[in-house]
Amino acid sequence: GRIVVFTSKATTLVPGIGNTFTQIFAHDLQTGVTECLSTAADGTQGNSDSRRARISEDGRFVVFESTASNLVANDINLRVDIFLVDRQTPGSIRRLSVNEFGAGGNGDSLFPSISPDGAWVAFSSLANNLVLNDTNGFNDIFKLAVADPTSIKRISVTTTGLETDGNSTRPRISRNGDFIYFESTAPIFGSTGKSVIVKYDEEYQTTYTPVSKGDNTAITLDDTGNILFWEGSDETLVFHDTNLVRDVFRSPIDRVFTLATVSVLNAVVDENQAVATVTVRLTGLNNFTVIVDLNTANGTATDGDDYLPRLYTLVWEPGENGDKTVTIPIVDDLLDEP
Repeated sequence: GRIVVFTSKATTLVPGIGNTFTQIFAHDLQTGVTECLSTAADGTQGNSDSRRARISEDGRFVVFESTASNLVANDINLRVDIFLVDRQTPGSIRRLSVNEFGAGGNGDSLFPSISPDGAWVAFSSLANNLVLNDTNGFNDIFKLAVADPTSIKRISVTTTGLETDGNSTRPRISRNGDFIYFESTAPIFGSTGKSVIVKYDEEYQTTYTPVSKGDNTAITLDDTGNILFWEGSDETLVFHDTNLVRDVFRSPIDRVFTLATVSVLNAVVDENQAVATVTVRLTGLNNFTVIVDLNTANGTATDGDDYLPRLYTLVWEPGENGDKTVTIPIVDDLLDEP
């Protein structure tokens, strides 16, 4: 990229900028110009540390976290906040870690992430006043549209809307904001005390845990926002992972972590029918071979008297989905079972 963002305490990068606090700078590799971004609209530098800057693909938008209280008006919450700068509009700095009424978060907001297209921002926060009904007392993940400051919403909840029972942090957002990956130690996401990777899907308004085994950290996306990297100890993700140490993994975000679901469709047959045909359906993309062992079991009908027991093994190859059928022989005893 042409624009590089970084933190520094240097006093020689930009005239009039530099003190004991860390500031955010942007350097244009083509023109050689360096500018300070952690400044108020009038150019006053931040009166406390700013860090963790992230930049959009075109270099226009930069997000960062800061403990400075003089970057915007009425910043009186004494917490770490998330700020956004539009480099095309001088003096455009604004605080993002606020609720729909403009009140600052009452807990620290950290780890900002901006989508490559610059349209979406995600961050972690301990604040419980950014959205309604935030009562879990843990760090949550929030998302908002850059164009709409009032659009903030919490996405680190279950698909049914339940709050988490552990911390969620370090979000990484895809190119157009459709997917957000984050780390979580919440048992409700499958954590057993170690960090799991959770995926939020904007289209389906779902959260699920594609990587739940081992300790998984250091999530990052490539500069296109389409390739996910992480460090983890889950030895079941790839074949022949037998080194018993933490590895670095890579995956296209729209492939490996698309949830696949297996379901058995109801089958109703009459006693005088020779067989019952049962349909097993795989939906969603699968990038590994899916094997399902299907075994008959007694309910209101019993084996020998009502049906002949069977065991089937069904296989879907990588990339395959759809229906497979099995047949179960029916014994006609003239007694209907529900």
